[in-house]
Amino acid sequence: MSWNNGYERKKFMARMKKQAEEYRAAGMTEEQIQAMYEFDLDVFRSDRNYYEHTQEYEASSFEEGVDDSDNALLDRYADQFSVSCEDRYFDGSDPFVIGFDDERLNAIVKKFNNPRDIRILKMLSEGVTEAQIAVELGVTNQAISKKVKKFRSV
Repeated sequence: MSWNNGYERKKFMARMKKQAEEYRAAGMTEEQIQAMYEFDLDVFRSDRNYYEHTQEYEASSFEEGVDDSDNALLDRYADQFSVSCEDRYFDGSDPFVIGFDDERLNAIVKKFNNPRDIRILKMLSEGVTEAQIAVELGVTNQAISKKVKKFRSV
């Protein structure tokens, strides 16, 4: 997708000029016309932002027999194209009643009644490092460190 800002703005301004004349003929005040213009300008900017920051992913890539090994977008976002269920962290039971051997962990779980927090606690109890947890959950190391500090403060 491409966006030629000068050309698109020229078309937009011509459209706004024509609309302003129609609005005046319909009896709208200048304040109302200005409000309509500002709204349309916001929509124009939003469209420009979309077209400048969106890359098209070719539909032909999903056809069988097409080699996607050199596709930069697929390489970069491959994790987001797939879904997996981590059975090792939830055994099918109620995630809020996992039950750790350590009573301190059980107390923490009761206070943080959140599946993501329980998953982090479970991974920590299995010896998974904070960095590995961050990669697994797709967050920064700092986010996991903050969670761990929050757990320790309980």
